Amino acid sequence: MNIFILSVQFEGEDALEAFGDITRTLRQNLKKLQSGNYTDDLKKLKIYLGVGGSLGDFVEPNGCHAVTIHGETCIVDVVMHKEIWEKGKKSIVHFLADQVKRAFVKIVNTMKADNLMIRDERLLKDVNRAVDLWLKNYL
Repeated sequence: MNIFILSVQFEGEDALEAFGDITRTLRQNLKKLQSGNYTDDLKKLKIYLGVGGSLGDFVEPNGCHAVTIHGETCIVDVVMHKEIWEKGKKSIVHFLADQVKRAFVKIVNTMKADNLMIRDERLLKDVNRAVDLWLKNYL
């Protein structure tokens, strides 16, 4: 069993309020994949989302960034600046849908480069399906 984690750091109440239940519902859809057994080499596949707001921002541009493997956990950093979420929920969900898919492609590529076992086609297909189903709730 693999554990899928979506961790979010909001840099201000304004950012938190703009999101509403968006990250909670995305997290629920990703957790449905946990029985997939996509890799035996890692236990946790984690997306760390940093959302800029009134208290601060991130220096990285919008999008997926560093992929790191620590022990049995693979982490992808994703940054969203205020100019994305200020446009409203549709902008937020489209950005997140795209970036979550990209994050898992980066996870797969990093694992392959490190010679770790990953059932990549199945993982990416299942992630795409889960994200697309989630996205339909907001369109």
